[in-house]
Amino acid sequence: MIKYVVNALEGFKANRVRNLLTILGIMIGAACITLVLGLVDGFKTIIKQPKVDYQAQTLVIKSKTKTVNEAFKVGTDFWGQYNSLSFADYKEVKQMSETSIVTPITTAIADIENGKKYSNRLIIGSTTDLPQTMPIKMATGDFLNEKLIENAVIIGQDLADEMYNTDQVIGKIIKIKGNSFTILGVIKSSHNPHFNFNKAAIINLKMAQKTFTNSLNFRQINFQLKSKTDFEQFKTKLEGSLHKHHQADDFVIFDPLLETDYDLSLEHKILINLMLVMAIISLVIGGIGLMNIMLVNVAERTYEIGVRKAVGARSRQILLAFLFESLVLAVIGGLLGFILALMVKIIVSNWLFLPVAFSWKILGQVLAWTIIVGLISGILPALKAAAKDPIESLRRL
Repeated sequence: MIKYVVNALEGFKANRVRNLLTILGIMIGAACITLVLGLVDGFKTIIKQPKVDYQAQTLVIKSKTKTVNEAFKVGTDFWGQYNSLSFADYKEVKQMSETSIVTPITTAIADIENGKKYSNRLIIGSTTDLPQTMPIKMATGDFLNEKLIENAVIIGQDLADEMYNTDQVIGKIIKIKGNSFTILGVIKSSHNPHFNFNKAAIINLKMAQKTFTNSLNFRQINFQLKSKTDFEQFKTKLEGSLHKHHQADDFVIFDPLLETDYDLSLEHKILINLMLVMAIISLVIGGIGLMNIMLVNVAERTYEIGVRKAVGARSRQILLAFLFESLVLAVIGGLLGFILALMVKIIVSNWLFLPVAFSWKILGQVLAWTIIVGLISGILPALKAAAKDPIESLRRL
């Protein structure tokens, strides 16, 4: 086996440019598959993170989508989250005798500017009592306070470091969709499976609704139950009340201390599946290019095949020689594709939050895909080479 690999690498030197272009096709396909698999693992890692320190008796109503059409409705944010909870839902929860603090949350995606543009940032609109229903700890400054500054903004620690290389940013001015906001505080970095505050900006709910036309509804409503209230009984009662305003089952009620809200949502699954299909297609196209090059190699090396058979090489040995050439090209493309995906992740993560997680498992999966492509692409040319008649091959000198 080692002999075949060595021979394949030596054959690679004979047609470097052609083989490099073939490897490039495989590399692009492998990089795409690596990024998609890394994105899936990244989302799963976020979902399976340890439960965050929510306040006791804090419950969550969260928007979700049930159909493909809803996943792409106007009113969805960058991640496909649909703000399906209305002001009527918020009012319904607030008026219930079992609830105390009720905090609506709306989201949007926008650019943030401070002389330099930071694209596609999560903007959260909420009320001043958000820290009472979510695990928010301040690194510096204070949380939203309408009495002090109406156009105030709170930013995540990672965003502060990215924009200013420090979390000492109190009083600085940033712009969101052309509106100026004064930084009032910085949220300490944390791992929250329901909201990533680290690179987000939080503004007053009224300002969010004025700034974003798709923020009239809410993505999530947090609320606290009064003591001695049974969650399951109240959940049944609340679901019945909310269904008055909803024709579809487009929300979920859960206790964040006991469970994560849901697995990968429908819109994430749609997006990831589409990306995976495109990645596989790109790899298949690379495989077609590989097969074409191997067929050309067989045609060009007809005399070489005749000489090998004349001196005693068996058809099986010829078949394995060409099959290993195809496999070596595919594996090299797979390894380079994995490295390319790592580089893309590093570059993209500087301006866009994507939960991409790479592992040895993903490398193994990518190599498995490229080996399969190498085998399929190489088997026909290898069989063609093995079937050549040595006498006819030698006559083509």
